[in-house]
Amino acid sequence: MNQKKNQANQNQKRYRKQFLMEKKLAKSLLSANAHQRRRLYRQVYDEFFRKVPFPNESEKDRIGSGFVSGHVKLLNHFLKPDSTFLEIGPGDCSLSLAVTKSVRKVYAVDVSPKPSRSLHKPKNFHLIVADGVSVPVPKASVNIAFSSQVLEHIHPDDALSHLKNVHRALTETGLYIAITPNRLWGPHDVSQFFEDKAEGLHLKEYTVTELEKLFKTAGFSTVQLFIEVRGKVIRYPTFPVKVVEWCIQLLPPSVQKRVAKFAPFTLLLGILVIAEKGTT
Repeated sequence: MNQKKNQANQNQKRYRKQFLMEKKLAKSLLSANAHQRRRLYRQVYDEFFRKVPFPNESEKDRIGSGFVSGHVKLLNHFLKPDSTFLEIGPGDCSLSLAVTKSVRKVYAVDVSPKPSRSLHKPKNFHLIVADGVSVPVPKASVNIAFSSQVLEHIHPDDALSHLKNVHRALTETGLYIAITPNRLWGPHDVSQFFEDKAEGLHLKEYTVTELEKLFKTAGFSTVQLFIEVRGKVIRYPTFPVKVVEWCIQLLPPSVQKRVAKFAPFTLLLGILVIAEKGTT
C-alpha cells in the first residue's frame, strides 16, 4: 500500500513539473505573433524533448507497438503500392517507417528532428523539418496524409493555414485522415490532472463542429467521421455528432464533461476525421 502511495506521489510531482513546464511553453507560443511562431515551434518542442525525454526502448515497445500496428492496419484500407504517404507530427517515425514497406514514397514532416535522429532511413523515406505550419512537399503529390494527436498542438491562428497547406499537398482524390481528442471531454494534455481546460501544449482542443468548419474553410470538399469495425472502416456524416455536441453544450458546465465522458459518448465524440480534397 505504501509503495503504491509513494508511486502515486512521485507521479503527481512529475505531472506537476511537466504541467508547469508545458504551461510556460504554451504561453510563449500563444503570445507570439505569426512570424515569431515559425521559429518558436521548433524551439518549444526541442526544449520539451530535453525536459521530458522521449520514451526509452522498453517503454516504446510497450506503448508504441500497439499504436503503430493499429494505425498501419487502419491505413492499409487506403494505401496502395504506388501511393505517396505523408505523416504530420511523426514523433519517432515508427509509423512512417512501417508504412515505407507498402507504398512508393513516405514524407514525415515534423517541427523537431530530435526523436528521430538515430533512424535508419529507407530510400523511399523523407524526413522534413518544418516550421509547424508549412507542409514543404511537392504540390498535389500526396495520396494519403495522416496525423494523430497533432492538430491540438497547433496555434489556433495557424490551424487554417496548416490545413490549407495539407490541402495543397494532396492529389485531387487525396485524403487527410486526422485523429484528435474532443474538447468536450478534455482536457487531454497534462492539464487534465490540474485544470478543467487545456493549458499545456494542447493549444486548442476541438469539437467536431469546429473542426468540420475549419476543414471546409481550408478547401476540403467532404468531411466525414469514421470508425473501424471488424476490419472495415465505416464512414458516417458529422451531423449526428454535431447534434450531440450541441445538446451536451446546453448543459451546465459542471455537467458537460461528466456526460461527455460516458462510454457511448466518448466513442461517438472521439474525433476521427476523413477529409477529401476533391473539387470545390
